[in-house]
Amino acid sequence: MKKENIKTRLFLIIGIVAALLVVAAVVITLSYRNSDTYRHARQVELGEKYLLELDYEQAIVEFLHAIEIDHRNPQGYIGAAEAYAALGLYEEALAILTAGYEATGSAEIWELTAKYEAIVEELAAAVREAEEAAATAAATDTDGQGDGQGTEPGEPWTERREYDDGSYDIHEYDAAGKRINSIGYNPDGSVRRVGEYDAGGNTIKNTWYNPDGTVHQIGEFDAAGNNIKDTLYLYNPDGTVDFYQIHEYDAAGDYTGYTEYNPDGTKRSFQ
Repeated sequence: MKKENIKTRLFLIIGIVAALLVVAAVVITLSYRNSDTYRHARQVELGEKYLLELDYEQAIVEFLHAIEIDHRNPQGYIGAAEAYAALGLYEEALAILTAGYEATGSAEIWELTAKYEAIVEELAAAVREAEEAAATAAATDTDGQGDGQGTEPGEPWTERREYDDGSYDIHEYDAAGKRINSIGYNPDGSVRRVGEYDAGGNTIKNTWYNPDGTVHQIGEFDAAGNNIKDTLYLYNPDGTVDFYQIHEYDAAGDYTGYTEYNPDGTKRSFQ
């Protein structure tokens, strides 16, 4: 009789211990799933998923959310930079990596920052070279053909620049050779970019468009060509604005950070 009681008590103890272990495992699992580590990893996974699907705008959304969850983890910054670069937004890629290095001190981010600094500088040099060529042509072109030739000084003229991918730009100049209008087109003829200029021919705003005609980004500049503000729009699948980011710069054109807003202009908050 005593042996049976002992055996019964033993099974009972084993059952209680097993139940406690199960409860502990559940609690640990739930705690992990509610932790910043799990939530951050989940956001990074979503960002990588959208990268593979070539949905770069949504990838940016997920990676930026990952940064909000854990700003000391480098993966969100690295993923966001890759998505920005895929959209041709190298300055934004560099900006997010710069912020990422300041927050994490990651060696991988440092290497990528150097890479994108070189790309941005190469693009800036190409723009300067093109502007110098345009200024030279403007000084001699008077027949409106954009070929640097002509016999009637003081006439406004138009220039067409074509690129290897089939896209092209149409630039308009006044009689003094100052650019007054610029529109970039995709190979199919849809508008890719619209540039606005001040009286001195300096770029004050560039508006970039998505293939469906929605605004993707608006860049604003001072008379010296320094960035003042970039506004980046991200959309829902139905084409409505999900939210937008305002990236800001100081008086020297150095990036200072960004803020996200809801479509109604209120700041976004993250739980």
